[in-house]
Amino acid sequence: AGREPWFREHGVDHGLAERLRDGEEPADVAEAAAFMLERFGLATLRESHGYIASNLRLGCVPIKYESLKADYNGTMAAWLDAWGIAKDPLVRSRLIDAVAAHDPGAQTATNHHATG
Repeated sequence: AGREPWFREHGVDHGLAERLRDGEEPADVAEAAAFMLERFGLATLRESHGYIASNLRLGCVPIKYESLKADYNGTMAAWLDAWGIAKDPLVRSRLIDAVAAHDPGAQTATNHHATG
């Protein structure tokens, strides 16, 4: 539903992760996580689920973040296949290279905006 980058931009994920790194137990951040889920997360989850389920029923090919992270090039190739784009190996390679900055495996603390 597109709200995840907002959480990153406003430091919500960083604040929770920082508290856990500083030695707080997960229970110590439970209140903050519950607030986030109640105010934003549950509505986002419902909206996202409905949107995804509708698209799957229409025959859209799912592209999972986990797949992008595990095999970026293979997943991008599957995505291009689903859209019927460029079966030519040279063109395909150039297209995948052109979007390589969005590879979740390439994210670091300083370029975490690359995919969002």
